[in-house]
Amino acid sequence: MCITQQWTAVMMLKALEDSKLNLEDLMSRHLPDLQTTWKDTVKVYQLLNHSHVIVKMDQNLAHKHGSGFGYGNLSCALAAKILEQIYQQAYPQQSMTQHNVFRKEIQAYGYGIRIVNEQNVQYYGYTGWGDGYSALNIYIPKYDLSLVILENQILENSDYYYNIETKIKNILIDLLSKKPNTKF
Repeated sequence: MCITQQWTAVMMLKALEDSKLNLEDLMSRHLPDLQTTWKDTVKVYQLLNHSHVIVKMDQNLAHKHGSGFGYGNLSCALAAKILEQIYQQAYPQQSMTQHNVFRKEIQAYGYGIRIVNEQNVQYYGYTGWGDGYSALNIYIPKYDLSLVILENQILENSDYYYNIETKIKNILIDLLSKKPNTKF
């Protein structure tokens, strides 16, 4: 389920905040032993927004990196490897030491971050959902501000998914675009 992808997104943004990675870093910087033809061309942000166009580890890219979208588990596996290199700790242990919200059992995590510039406010964002739950998580670097909304219901009509979350996010973005010197 997509909601589990929140945790890796948070971990990657934490590594960014701690200056342990840069979204423009090439894969080869963090995974130098990776045996691929594309490790010196694919960037970290392309994993996070699924624009890397990696089909399989042992194949060439499907087409020019950054020119397509390919959602899948490979992005998660590569991000996990990067986090293992950065923190010198197995991925499941990292996620459990940093996140113990729902339960204590080690679970698999995924990610998928969008990089958005809306009304001259740049933010990183993620939405996810599962059986009965939805979530919105955005981070606005200029203000060092996070907006996290977890909702414990999913309506049967998908037209209403993220309706309230979107309204709250839009109020915040409108405020910041009209009053860019706002302090939190």
